[in-house]
Amino acid sequence: MKIFCVISNYATGPGETAEWYTLPDSTLLRSNNPFFIPDFDTEFVGIPSIAVRIDRLGKNIAPKFASRYYSEATMAVCVVAKNLLRELSEAGKPWSRAVAFDRSCLMGDFVDKNQLLESRNIKVKCGSEEYGYEFDRINRSIDEAVSMVSSDNTMKTGDIVLAAMMPEGLPLHIGDTLDVTLPSDRNLLTIRMR
Repeated sequence: MKIFCVISNYATGPGETAEWYTLPDSTLLRSNNPFFIPDFDTEFVGIPSIAVRIDRLGKNIAPKFASRYYSEATMAVCVVAKNLLRELSEAGKPWSRAVAFDRSCLMGDFVDKNQLLESRNIKVKCGSEEYGYEFDRINRSIDEAVSMVSSDNTMKTGDIVLAAMMPEGLPLHIGDTLDVTLPSDRNLLTIRMR
């Protein structure tokens, strides 16, 4: 199982091209488990994204057929070591150490994709910070994101695509609780920072 993270696909300018990177399955942390903030950086942020789980084998999936390859969706929050990411990027080095460490992909409970997509605006809160994740700000559709990733990869059952990661993140601090909630007040993700 692989996790594909699509960046530059949420609230970006018209000329920006979406890109993606992968996370190993060891980064996955399910809802209601604590996240232990590592000590290798002083500033961590959580980057929200809509996520879909692939349930059919496929390669080079056309956007018009992509919706057939997933039936469930949720919200995920990827934890990023902000200072380390900046240092590695400025030095031209690979930045996996800042984004792909154990338990750094906080995954919500999957629900029927239509239930999530009809929500349009999802509340993401951690400590005193709160963001609204708005589907109208996604540049390329989820189907286009799945298609883009599948052009270079065989999509397998269980793979997850984080289709539109927000460019900014919520600060994460020990003692905070991260909550992701639908407008219907259904909770998708709750993780305590420790």
